[in-house]
Amino acid sequence: MASVYLAELEGPGTFHKHVALKVIHPHLRRDPTFVRMFGDEALIAARLHHPNIVQTFDLVESNGHLAIAMEYAPGLPVSALRNGHLIDPGAELVAYIGAEAAAALDHAHNLTDALGHPLHIVHRDVSSSNVQIGLDGRVRLVDFGIARASDCAVMTTAGMIKGTLAYIAPERFTTGAATPQTDVWSLGVVLWEVLARRRLFRRPTDADTAAAVLMDEVPPLLQIRPEIPAKVSAVVHRAIERDPARRFASAAELESALRQHHPAKIEEVLEPLRAALAPFRQDQLGRVRRLLGRGEPEAGTVTASPSPGLAPAAEEPSWTPAPARWNGKRRFVALALVLVAVTAAWLLVRATRTDPERATAQGAPAADSSSDPGRRKSARERAPDSPLVESTATEPGADRPTAPPTDRAAPPPATSVSRRAGWPRPAGLTYDHDVYRRRSKNRSSRTAGPATPRP
Repeated sequence: MASVYLAELEGPGTFHKHVALKVIHPHLRRDPTFVRMFGDEALIAARLHHPNIVQTFDLVESNGHLAIAMEYAPGLPVSALRNGHLIDPGAELVAYIGAEAAAALDHAHNLTDALGHPLHIVHRDVSSSNVQIGLDGRVRLVDFGIARASDCAVMTTAGMIKGTLAYIAPERFTTGAATPQTDVWSLGVVLWEVLARRRLFRRPTDADTAAAVLMDEVPPLLQIRPEIPAKVSAVVHRAIERDPARRFASAAELESALRQHHPAKIEEVLEPLRAALAPFRQDQLGRVRRLLGRGEPEAGTVTASPSPGLAPAAEEPSWTPAPARWNGKRRFVALALVLVAVTAAWLLVRATRTDPERATAQGAPAADSSSDPGRRKSARERAPDSPLVESTATEPGADRPTAPPTDRAAPPPATSVSRRAGWPRPAGLTYDHDVYRRRSKNRSSRTAGPATPRP
């Protein structure tokens, strides 16, 4: 559905802030349904303010591109702990991870609008890929791409179940209802898998996976790993009771039960985890420094056509795209580094550099704007690196990949720029293979306001 890049938000003076820029794929940009889904994702995520949820700052639209600006939070999916290679995921660490994720879910489930009306937000895609452990040790819930709120217009098509099949609660196959308890089930499956170091319901086919969720017996954790405390095992098994009446009634109940089983001094379990993540953090910092221009030269230029305008919606959307009005209050410098929070950490150390999808580098290296600004055209694009991972809406039965493909297809030739009618041409908009930078030619003569995120 989208590619995620590291980006920089520029403000007046020397103000700048690293963010993640989630850019919708060009072919989906032409689909009004996907555009509304993307806008609803931003609408839902921007309302969530919790230390265990990746924060959303803004929805950006320019030159046919639509992007969500989010908190930059590099880290690993919980699935990286499942094989035990990174660190032994003991019961206390798993209890901590589960409690933090449950706290994030509870915040979403109980969110209200400005008038105090419940929004009834359900994540619907809690999986081992969407529970992340930051390189700082913080647990974060990510990807509300198919989350549902009562005031969002885009609903699931009748008969269609959205989510990662092996983590979907059994009642969603029978009634189709997505409730806070279905998110509790999904998180329970994640915790069972980390403790057991194996998959629970994943089978070779979608039909077999669905049948396993509905009928297969859940192996007792104590038979697989007898060293797991019996009380921790009991909490996890209660979270994945097929009968909702026997399951935890809310994420808050699950959080409370898990809090009883992680140590009072949480640093005791976090310190070994941070130590295991330290090499990845150093590699990631080095990559960012290179992308910031301290170790890699600029590449040639490329032009690409913006997506055409939006088709009229058949129904009134909860979020309506509008032509961008670029001004000094918003400047994004997008660096071609995929957000580490959506992939395994070893993706960070990949040295392979290719041009982005639908773009091809051209000609000789471009001049540096600081030394010869006159050589830059007012609106041209430079090819950023291809993102190292694609953030996609997962098809039923398919888990998100935790490893990248070994090679990348060559991008198609570039096409010429055609600016959409009615859009102001941003002055100094350039895409480098490492840097996507928007600067005003006459920045000194313009009043730049603060980079204030929209609510």
